[in-house]
Amino acid sequence: MEDASGASIKGYRAAGFSITVETPWAFEILQEEGFQFDASVFPGTHAHGGLTVPYRRPFMIETASGKTLYEFPVAAAQIGGKTFPFGGGGYFRLLPEPLTSLMVKQMNRAQIPATLYLHPREIDPKQPRMDGLPLIRKLKYYVNLNQTEEKLKALLKRSRFESLAQYLENSENRVSAASRLFSLKD
Repeated sequence: MEDASGASIKGYRAAGFSITVETPWAFEILQEEGFQFDASVFPGTHAHGGLTVPYRRPFMIETASGKTLYEFPVAAAQIGGKTFPFGGGGYFRLLPEPLTSLMVKQMNRAQIPATLYLHPREIDPKQPRMDGLPLIRKLKYYVNLNQTEEKLKALLKRSRFESLAQYLENSENRVSAASRLFSLKD
């Protein structure tokens, strides 16, 4: 990707939120490879991933060797004392855009950046379909694909966004994230 873009890649997100408490070595490798930040933490339980963390805002992950990496957990709303991730993928496609926008604004009012993501395939309703998928997988992959691009455009009109690298360019944001540490040391 660096060769194709001519720019250095500063961040990473593991597919399917596959970095878990059982795979803490992944953060060590990311740090060793020169990544400045990660966005692989799903704050709660996910079908095939997730790492329970006490933060909805950016924080530092301390690896087993004591090295650190900035972490941006996927956007999650607090509703009735419970945490509900909503920041991308199927969540973005399933939830009405006004509700997503409201939750982004709720996070912003609390001075928490809402980390959102989309898969490129989610803005292509005419993509080839995989045969033989179980019903739940079909729903996860294909429901509301024809609405994703319009939802994204509407959300971008309602709220201001910046890249994670841009967010960390502000030294105040770096210090704020560094004040929260999630340690994976034994």
